[in-house]
Amino acid sequence: MTHSPPTLNSKALWQVVKSRTSPHLNQLLLTGGLISTVVGLVMIFMLARTDPGTQDIRSQATEANLKAILTLQTPDLIQVGDTAPLVLLLQTTPGTQIDGVQLAILIPKAYFETPTIEPSPTIGLNLAYQTITTDTNNYLIKVIIIGQNVNQPVVITEVTPLLLIRAVAKQSGQTELTLDNNLSMATLFHTQPTQNVLVANLGSITIDDGTTPTLLPEPTPTIAPTQAVTPRPTPAPTLTPTPTLTPSPIPTTDPLLPSLKFSFKLQGVNRVDVITNAWVTISNQADPASAMPIQTAFVSNSAGVFWPIQPIAINHLILDDQTQYQIAVKTTTSLRKNLGLIHLTSTPNQTPSSWQNQKLMVGDFVQTGDNNNKIDISDIGWIFSRYNQLTAKAVGELTKLDVNYDGEFDISDIAIVLSNYTQLEINGD
Repeated sequence: MTHSPPTLNSKALWQVVKSRTSPHLNQLLLTGGLISTVVGLVMIFMLARTDPGTQDIRSQATEANLKAILTLQTPDLIQVGDTAPLVLLLQTTPGTQIDGVQLAILIPKAYFETPTIEPSPTIGLNLAYQTITTDTNNYLIKVIIIGQNVNQPVVITEVTPLLLIRAVAKQSGQTELTLDNNLSMATLFHTQPTQNVLVANLGSITIDDGTTPTLLPEPTPTIAPTQAVTPRPTPAPTLTPTPTLTPSPIPTTDPLLPSLKFSFKLQGVNRVDVITNAWVTISNQADPASAMPIQTAFVSNSAGVFWPIQPIAINHLILDDQTQYQIAVKTTTSLRKNLGLIHLTSTPNQTPSSWQNQKLMVGDFVQTGDNNNKIDISDIGWIFSRYNQLTAKAVGELTKLDVNYDGEFDISDIAIVLSNYTQLEINGD
């Protein structure tokens, strides 16, 4: 078996970054050498393909009127030796909002040479991930297509080009593209439990040897009800109990002693009662190296803004009216971020309300040695090496990868992390 390395679409992913940060940021362009390095390193973690029989299959939607219908458009005439453009089209029924589309497309090697992938120019869609592998009989194309903003639904009401595949036809006859049903899905936007609404109607492909110039009618995509894909039954996975997050013991803060409360946002989190451990660094601006991180538990409010479960004691600091302190915070999955400078007094202190708009960038999973406080290939490889199911309960080590804290580890978490990976190494403050 040979493998083609997965590639990161830097332009598409940057659009996600731009939509999640500031509309005034300029797009960053990665050099060819940078992309080649990323491709080569990420490939190490993507070689093994999990047996489809062990995949966690998402449930089919019960709402008959909610569908994402995938069809195939081919030229009227394909002859042996032609480079055939095979266009995958998508249309959703009214009211259908999806997170994105993940496809695993099988192309028969007996009829086509090695295919290539071209992203659709459709506005609002991003080809976030792609790879091509082979087995004895087929080329397997895997793609993930999401919207520009991973926190917004994808709604496609017209027949929309989703992906262009080019392949040279090498044998006459009738064949078809098929989907690996265990790896292909279009999921309803942010529903629990997750529902797969993908319906495939790809039809057949006729390749002529050039002796019979008979034109075939062009297939017309339709939104009429079609036969839903029926996944193979899979035994229910045995899940270990979800570990309970137990923050480090924090002494009760004396209300008469100096203390500090501040707030921040965590990328991907927009829900209440999410608890996370964080390291808070309060450093004297004149001597920043003297600061020692304090481990503290934070909880999110209804706006997804994190506050300390109880005020942070700062009676170990020598406070005066002239000294400014830099407040920085880092969680178990994020880069450290300097939130701002503040004068602290010997009373309860609260930082400006504007700090609640400061957002910590997630994706720092390997936090040992030189890998601490940076997002690099080791973090990207770590998350991809554990992506062997369509969705998995966030238990054990997968808890750390559930960056949006929805209880699942799936493509939505990967999309958030990949939106940050705009160069080989992203460093925190």
